[in-house]
Amino acid sequence: MPILRDRRHLYIISPWVVLISITALLSVLSSSLRAQECDDALEEALESLGQEDYDHIIVMIADCPDKLVEKTKKIVAYELLARSFFVNNKIELTKTHLNSLLELQPEYDPHPPQYSAEYIKLVADVKSERARRERSLLRSKWFWFGSVGATSVATFLILQGGGGPDLLPEAPDPPGIQ
Repeated sequence: MPILRDRRHLYIISPWVVLISITALLSVLSSSLRAQECDDALEEALESLGQEDYDHIIVMIADCPDKLVEKTKKIVAYELLARSFFVNNKIELTKTHLNSLLELQPEYDPHPPQYSAEYIKLVADVKSERARRERSLLRSKWFWFGSVGATSVATFLILQGGGGPDLLPEAPDPPGIQ
């Protein structure tokens, strides 16, 4: 009889296993479809770049960089968005996309005549700001490591000292016990 109980248990679990498997498969398929849609949108955005239709580029690929799979396509998408926002005079959005681009390709360095002098200067400013933030973060990490290390050493030395008579006064005897 224990075999029947095991089979009933499997019949109860198997629909859940099938449902989870189908959900995972659909999730993978939908993400690959979204990536393919973004690949197509990126190709169309590159064509729009030739026509200098920057508003169309923004509309087409604004959500795509995170959905793209290939690193090179992500880089192209971030660069297109940064340039498009720059042309539309949206400097903060330009900086945001330049930061994302520089995370993927730190050596990104636009050159004239394809890029304006203002855009090249903005890229240099974003790079220097990133370098400043990284130095500041490194300094703060070393500060915390040093603080934790010093505290650990001090605690160790105090505990190793054994708490002799020079550290704490001797407690008086409780009343009534003598």
